[in-house]
Amino acid sequence: MPAENDDNELEKEFLWIEMAKKDPKSFEPLYNKYYEQIFRFLYRRTEDVTLTSELCSQTFYNALSGIKRFKFQNKPFGAWLYTIATNELRKHFRNKPIHFIIELDKIRQVPDLGIKVDPREDLLIKVFETLSPEELRLIELRFFEDKGFKEISILLKEKEGTIKMRLYRLLERIKTLMEEAYEKV
Repeated sequence: MPAENDDNELEKEFLWIEMAKKDPKSFEPLYNKYYEQIFRFLYRRTEDVTLTSELCSQTFYNALSGIKRFKFQNKPFGAWLYTIATNELRKHFRNKPIHFIIELDKIRQVPDLGIKVDPREDLLIKVFETLSPEELRLIELRFFEDKGFKEISILLKEKEGTIKMRLYRLLERIKTLMEEAYEKV
């Protein structure tokens, strides 16, 4: 049944895209569907509401401006928006590193880690600081943005099985690092 829902969503998006190609006012459903996701994605890297608003506006402006060139490939429209948003971040931060905002309350709610985190300790932050930007992105997409493996595979342009394996190994590594850190305390 979920695959059927995915197909219905893609079909809806296809219609919205085709309508937006003819009339820019028809872009509104796509904007409404993805604005909050893109805003959160950008905010986690900027920690600045004003800058995030500007980058988000530019992202949607670029999407609307380029909608006529957009070729539907049976993938969520959001994948294209994330690419545009990432490019906007890169343009803005040219020689500055992109930051990830890690919300400890949300991390503590991730059941796959299989550990309990003492809120008084910052061991988890230290473990997350050892992760690469790609690993942090994978954690962010799966647990903070609640993306399914299929959508993550589209966004990261990797096979779904590869994404599952990478995430499983990453969670095991985090768990091991946390256990080692707790043993030292």
